[in-house]
Amino acid sequence: KDKQRSVAFEVKGLKKELGQTLSSTGLTIWRAAEHMCQYLIDHPEKLANKSCCELGAGLGLVSILIDKLQVVTSLLSTDGDEDTMNLLIDNKIENECQFDTSYLYWGDFEDVLSSYPSKFDVIVAADVIYEVEQVAPLLDTV
Repeated sequence: KDKQRSVAFEVKGLKKELGQTLSSTGLTIWRAAEHMCQYLIDHPEKLANKSCCELGAGLGLVSILIDKLQVVTSLLSTDGDEDTMNLLIDNKIENECQFDTSYLYWGDFEDVLSSYPSKFDVIVAADVIYEVEQVAPLLDTV
């Protein structure tokens, strides 16, 4: 029988009920991140022994879970909003996680990714495209 996993942690952020009144969509947890977490809990083998980068990590829910699962060889968690990055880093510290964090604005990535000469095995992103103008910079980044 499969081994059951239990992972518990907390993240600080703003209520999603505030919706579009937020200065950044990354300041709350959206349903897609919750679904991504459930998928990764059910399928940790997708990340096993791989290097991983999360784009648009927001508050860090997915990155913190990946860290807690202890299956990746390395993890870089990124976001392109400074206020969101501050909360992401606070959540990482509060949950005693060991992954790297970096500000990453899509399309303007050379400084950040140049310190990672090996490509990532897995890139994760949950609910990161809200406007068609974001597609080209995202694709340029990956």
